[in-house]
Amino acid sequence: MTKYLPWDFPVWGIQARGVLSPDQQPASLEVMARDYLAEIRKVHRGGPLHIVGWSLGGMVAQVLAAIAYEEDLPIGTVALLDAYPSEAESNIEHPPYEDAISSVLAMAGLEDDVLNGQFTPAALAEALTEHASPMAGLSSDAIDALLVTYLNTAKILREYAHPVLETDVLFFSALKAGVGKDHNPNEWLPYIGGELKEIGIDCTHREMTQAGPMSLIGPAIAREVLR
Repeated sequence: MTKYLPWDFPVWGIQARGVLSPDQQPASLEVMARDYLAEIRKVHRGGPLHIVGWSLGGMVAQVLAAIAYEEDLPIGTVALLDAYPSEAESNIEHPPYEDAISSVLAMAGLEDDVLNGQFTPAALAEALTEHASPMAGLSSDAIDALLVTYLNTAKILREYAHPVLETDVLFFSALKAGVGKDHNPNEWLPYIGGELKEIGIDCTHREMTQAGPMSLIGPAIAREVLR
């Protein structure tokens, strides 16, 4: 996305702590969001704070933005990429281990069929390598940490009720096989005090962060950020 912003526009990515320290998993979504916000404050130098999140990261982005707003940080664009509120899944049981494998594949933009039915860390590592993923070459420890982090995040998401974010939200929906066939962007309406502006992207949930869909998403976010 950075290619669609001015060269000197600061962009920071936040990585879940559990990826490097799998034994340090947050106890709640609020704890995670406040930890992220503390990291943001270390580099934020004033001006509006723009927040973007995809999938589970979008759920965290909404909470982070709401906390930042309550703490009087200036909030600019909040963009959610095919992410839906956690309460929409509150009646779903804790996800199986296979969902964690599938989630890591989604991060790499790959579909489950590349595993040939073998939902194991070894098969996952082999698929990442065979398909020349940027994630290829991850150690077994790193893959295990990703899986543990996903399962913990999925757990705390199902235990959390979103706060109301008193700003507009830009929502990008995957028009082909989104994150869930029964999901609707309007699920966010109880948790958004501003306008929910939806843009449909002709892709699947897993494809959303790839170059093609991002060629549409990036400019749309840039227009919001720079206006």
